Amino acid sequence: MLCCNECCGVAIFANGTSSTCQQCQKPVTLRLNPKVLGPVVDETGTASTGALIFSHEAWQQLLGARADRLCAMDYEGLKHLESRLLWLRVTLCFVWFAEQGEAEMGRLWIWDVKP
Repeated sequence: MLCCNECCGVAIFANGTSSTCQQCQKPVTLRLNPKVLGPVVDETGTASTGALIFSHEAWQQLLGARADRLCAMDYEGLKHLESRLLWLRVTLCFVWFAEQGEAEMGRLWIWDVKP
């Protein structure tokens, strides 16, 4: 599934940018699923599938389109995108994000993508 999010402790997946939680019936905005990239290998080989969190801007810079446009692409458009990304080398610019009260626990966010 191209997009995902979580609500009521349940993962929600869809090929669109919004869905409805099956538990509480609230609308949920979905983000691009980081696992669609497959293994992302940096020079040390330590970045695994789904471990990185991308900002909306970083996704757009990497994929060349916003999530809603990607969801509307046909098979040929997605194959073209896959071909473009196959041997693309990029620099991922990251920031450390720690939520309040987590005693310095946090995650790396990919903030920017440079070709």
